[in-house]
Amino acid sequence: MVREKKVEAFKNTVSKKEKDEGNSQLVDLQNKVYLNISEAALFIGVSKRTIERLIAGLKLPVSRFNRRVLIKRIDLENYM
Repeated sequence: MVREKKVEAFKNTVSKKEKDEGNSQLVDLQNKVYLNISEAALFIGVSKRTIERLIAGLKLPVSRFNRRVLIKRIDLENYM
């Protein structure tokens, strides 16, 4: 019984930290002008592969610098 309470308390603590980190990460993304593919996927809540498909289908404009792909946050917001 005591062990179960400790385990439950630990789970609540861990999940709260994860939620706080996730929210702060999303706030950071809202302040950026350009996002990479991973950040764009996190920003709109889809997989990286979905973002790659949107880029390949020319539904999402990007800027390319050598091998780096950057997406304007405003373009993501307009797509949604």
